[in-house]
Amino acid sequence: MPPEVLIVGGGLTGLSAAYELERLGVPYWLFEPETLGGKVRTVRQDGFLIEEGADCFFTHKPAALELIRELGLESELVEPLQSRFALRLEGRLYPVPRGLIAFGRPDPEEIEAAPFLSEEGKARAKHPQGGAMPEDLSISAFFGRKLGPEFTQKLVEPLLAGTHAGDPERLSMRALYPQYLETRSPEGSRPPVGPAFLSLQGGMGQLIAALTQAIPSERHVRARVRTVEAGAVTLDSGERLAAKRILITVAAPVAGEMLRLRALGGLPMASSAIVTLGYPREIAVEGTGYLVPPAERRPVTGCTWSSAKWPGRALAGSSLLRVFLGRRGEFDVEHISDETLFRLAEREAWETLGELGTPLLKKLTRWHRALPQYEVGHGRWLEEVLAALPTGVALAGTCYRGVGVPDCIRQGREAARDLAKN
Repeated sequence: MPPEVLIVGGGLTGLSAAYELERLGVPYWLFEPETLGGKVRTVRQDGFLIEEGADCFFTHKPAALELIRELGLESELVEPLQSRFALRLEGRLYPVPRGLIAFGRPDPEEIEAAPFLSEEGKARAKHPQGGAMPEDLSISAFFGRKLGPEFTQKLVEPLLAGTHAGDPERLSMRALYPQYLETRSPEGSRPPVGPAFLSLQGGMGQLIAALTQAIPSERHVRARVRTVEAGAVTLDSGERLAAKRILITVAAPVAGEMLRLRALGGLPMASSAIVTLGYPREIAVEGTGYLVPPAERRPVTGCTWSSAKWPGRALAGSSLLRVFLGRRGEFDVEHISDETLFRLAEREAWETLGELGTPLLKKLTRWHRALPQYEVGHGRWLEEVLAALPTGVALAGTCYRGVGVPDCIRQGREAARDLAKN
């Protein structure tokens, strides 16, 4: 049966769309010339379980958990062994209590007890400022007004901007964290229960494997799409394939080249690197790792102690760490050699954890222009892009309406349902 829908891109968003179309009985083809899964990749090497992208998903957005249950993976879910994290400030690690990261209204007692805040910073953060604010503000501007510049620089910026490898003075609150803009909670709402993050025993790659198995192999076309127009795509081979509806899930700059739509290329993209290190001894630490505030001006943005965070990530008697490097506008990993990145990561481990011995494993994962930057005005940019799309063409993925695992799944499935109806 000829396809009614063509899906361009086989990352998590594209796979989720294909899964939904399969469930709905709508014929489709999924174009992905490389490995399915995109930035969600799990590797087993030398007895270690290595995540090259996301190592978990946020449970308070339901799309990921719902899909995992549908795929029969609920018994594979694992909770983090620990949940607290630390900040690295001026070379020292400071554990961060849960009450400090309730940015809507941080716990005044926890603020007072924070050893890394000045008396002036504490006084300002204990008295949040509200009132009317412009339609869109950066993370730094919004929380600088609300909780003061010191609290914002030391706590808010590393947590809310760090995962994007972005500039907190440019990233948009409305596009990334609209929940903080609400002046009051919905009537009758209750705080979410259960752990905020979960993973899978075999890593997040288990989700990709299950999705891949749910899609008939003949639906996956291992070919690269060169151009997209209303009603058709053209492959690198020159072959032209027709379909009424087309869903593009690749990154915006790539989609812009396919569509010859300049506005899509206007989305800033950041690069980052992850150095994974396996050591021949266990680390005795409390917490899951630490973040480095942008104000510290360091090449390392954070470190996850994977073997202390999740079960089954390292050999008995050993440890596994992930060191994150690169921040847009400050430390461009594109121009840094592999050797330098390894050296920086190993030095970071030594400075924070002490002597761990010679690494049993060293692995570098580079993500070239892979992190979309939702800067102030992102909503207007998206409206402009959507208005310029050819008839029958839709967009979904990390560049548009959310960057996390649940966001990608939600976007893919929603787009598939919309295309199936129209």
